[in-house]
Amino acid sequence: MSFFSVISADEISKGSTPMALKVIQDKGVGVTPDLRIIVNDLNEGNKQFLNNGYGGISFKIDVIINKNDMFGNTTVLEKLHEWMTTMTPLYVVTEAIDIKNDRYIISKNSDRKQTYRDNTVWSLEFIQFKGINITKFKNDNSYVNKAKKNYAKAKKKAKASKKSKANSTNKNKLKKCKLSNLKYGLKKSNCVKYMQKVLKKKGYLTKKQVDGYFGPVTKTALKQFQKKYKKKYKLKANGKVDKATLKALIKV
Repeated sequence: MSFFSVISADEISKGSTPMALKVIQDKGVGVTPDLRIIVNDLNEGNKQFLNNGYGGISFKIDVIINKNDMFGNTTVLEKLHEWMTTMTPLYVVTEAIDIKNDRYIISKNSDRKQTYRDNTVWSLEFIQFKGINITKFKNDNSYVNKAKKNYAKAKKKAKASKKSKANSTNKNKLKKCKLSNLKYGLKKSNCVKYMQKVLKKKGYLTKKQVDGYFGPVTKTALKQFQKKYKKKYKLKANGKVDKATLKALIKV
C-alpha cells in the first residue's frame, strides 16, 4: 500500500490529524496529464483538437475503507462523502513521485464496490484545485459617482434648455398678441396666459396663478415687473400693458 494523506483547511484549523488513505498498491495509481485535449469530429472525416488549457493534474486511486474507522467525531466514509459532495479543497501529501503535493478536490467516486464484511473499496478521482484569481479594486465608487454627477449635470442642462425653449415659445406667442388682448379684467385669455408665464419665469407669479385671468394678482405682478425694468425700458409702474411694457415682456 502506498502512502496518501488528505486533510481540509478547516480540519487543520481544528488541529486534526490528516486522514491516511489505504491505497491498493497492486491496482496502481492512474495519473492524467496536465493538458486536456478535446477531440471533436467534424464533417468529411476531419477532426478538431481543442486544448482546454491547464487543468491541473488529476489522479485516481482505489482505497480500502473500514466502516468503523473514525476521523474526528465522524466516520471516514461520512467525512469523505462530505468532502466529495461539498467539493472541499483538500491538502494531499503522498509518496507517489508523479503526483504533486498540493490541493485537490475529489471529483467523483467512479466505482464503489459492495462492502465485504467491515471493509469497502472506493475508486476516488482527484483533480488539482487551481482556485480563483481575484483582482481587487479601490472601493471608492469614483466611476459611479462621476457618472452620477455627469448624469445630474446633463439632466439639469436639459431641464434648463427645456425651460428656455418654453419661455422663448411663450414670448413668440406673446409677440403676436395685440394690446386689446391684454386688458385688465380679461378671463380665459391665451394672451394673458402667455404674459403670466413670462411673469412666472421672472418669479412674480406661481404656477397656480397662471390661469389666463388678468385680475388683481396679475396686475400686482405686472407692477413689480414694471418697477424693476422702469429705467431700462422706460416703463410706468401702473399695472397696464402698453407698447413699452409688451416690448419689455418679450425682450427680458
